[in-house]
Amino acid sequence: MTLPIEVPSAENAEEAVEIAVSVPESAGAVKVEIPVTDASETDVIILVHDDGTEEILPAAAMTEDGLVVEVEGDVTIKIVDNSKEFSDMPEEEWAEQAVNFVASRELFNGSGDGSFNPDGNMNRAMLATVLYRLERQPDTEAETAFDDVPEDAWYSDAVAWAQEEGIVEGYGDSFGAGDDVTREQLAVMLWRLAGKPAAEPVDSGCSDWAAEAMSWAIEKGLILGNGDSYDPLGNATRAQTAAILMRYVNL
Repeated sequence: MTLPIEVPSAENAEEAVEIAVSVPESAGAVKVEIPVTDASETDVIILVHDDGTEEILPAAAMTEDGLVVEVEGDVTIKIVDNSKEFSDMPEEEWAEQAVNFVASRELFNGSGDGSFNPDGNMNRAMLATVLYRLERQPDTEAETAFDDVPEDAWYSDAVAWAQEEGIVEGYGDSFGAGDDVTREQLAVMLWRLAGKPAAEPVDSGCSDWAAEAMSWAIEKGLILGNGDSYDPLGNATRAQTAAILMRYVNL
């Protein structure tokens, strides 16, 4: 369903108009499109909870005219431009839109010095955390079985969740939090998150264990070729991961 009004994007949550969306209980979860004035990749949907607390919905997808999000029952939302600025992201950077998209949804943080570090490699702890945020950081009572993930590590909840959901596997008893993530590993984690959908086989040059996931990622346009190669064994940079995540959310 599409809302019959066009909503302006506010500069902050305090100034944003509250929008009440009502979906009949019999309909279950429904995708709702919210037309947004001068929509951009930095516009986000904020969910207003009954107790007044607010939460960015990170899985809100972009359309040409606004945003789409899945809702159930009666909800109150706001549209806010949650743009971030990074000192190392010039306007001509190929991944500018994707970085804006993931940063505004607070899936990615900067590097602590006002930069994004687009050419830096993703590691396994970073990716588990990003996917955990994408799923709205669900509560979990699981404890990671990996002996190299301290209980108080910044990524421990994300790894415990990802392991419980079957999204990540370790190397025996180890997780390898600081290990770089390859493009085929990224495809596998997203494929598992998506429920392991079937796909027509594609000759991507990847490892056998990643073949179905890479075929799916290529079929869906998540991973694009790099010249005459999909570079499955190459490390996934932060910019590449941002672009792939934006495409995943917008499927």
